[in-house]
Parts: sequence; C-alpha cells; structure tokens
Amino acid sequence: MVNGEVLSFDEYVVAEEKYIKAAAAFLQFHSCTKFYIKNLELYGFGDYDHPDLPVLTAGYHAILENAVVDQEMLPVLVQLILREIIYCEIFCDEPGNTAIRFGYDMYMYFNAERDMTELFAEVREIGLYVS
Repeated sequence: MVNGEVLSFDEYVVAEEKYIKAAAAFLQFHSCTKFYIKNLELYGFGDYDHPDLPVLTAGYHAILENAVVDQEMLPVLVQLILREIIYCEIFCDEPGNTAIRFGYDMYMYFNAERDMTELFAEVREIGLYVS
C-alpha cells in the first residue's frame, strides 16, 4: 500500500524502472562498464506469477557469487533484488569500495569515495528521493 492505496504491479514497475535508471547512472558516473556480485543470497520465487517470470528466472540462474557481469544484466539484477528474490551487492570492477547496496523498503545506497553531488541531482531528476 502507498498512501493508503493498493499499488498495482504496473505502477510498481514504473517505480522500479527509476531504480534501474539510477543504478545505471551510478555505474556510468564511475565509468564502471563491468561489475561483480558480492554477498549473494538466493531466496527463490515462491508463488511469483507475473508475466516477466521467464526473464527473471533466466537471470536468477545466471547469477553467481563474485561473477563479473556487464551493463546488460543490471536491469534484471536490480529487479531480482528489489523483488526480494535475491540479495547481493554490486561492486565496480575498479579497486575500492564503489558499490551499490540495498536495504529494506526499497532503499538503495551508493557507496564511493568520489563526490556524487552531480549524480544525486541526476537521480532526483529520475524521480527518486536522495538524502
């Protein structure tokens, strides 16, 4: 429920797309063309019955701990995380702690040593709250 109203799947997908765009903007901002998966936890699909199940299932079976993946995998990876089918952290392939982490209630954290003021302005334009 959002503001006392039931959120439809279509409305959810619109919000989820904003997270995908923001994650892609973070990786682009840090010139990260490939990234790797850390702290992978696989939860499974339970009674998931939405039309995108085949795409998500294929992505689910392609994800491995410490696997290096490219930008094409990012949308499915973020979807799987936000839908609580998996958990993982996304690290840039460069040294350091440049990473995307996720928390409860659709919190997404950008971690990096670089000033991200410019990136945060872009994320706000996408339509997400930044603090």
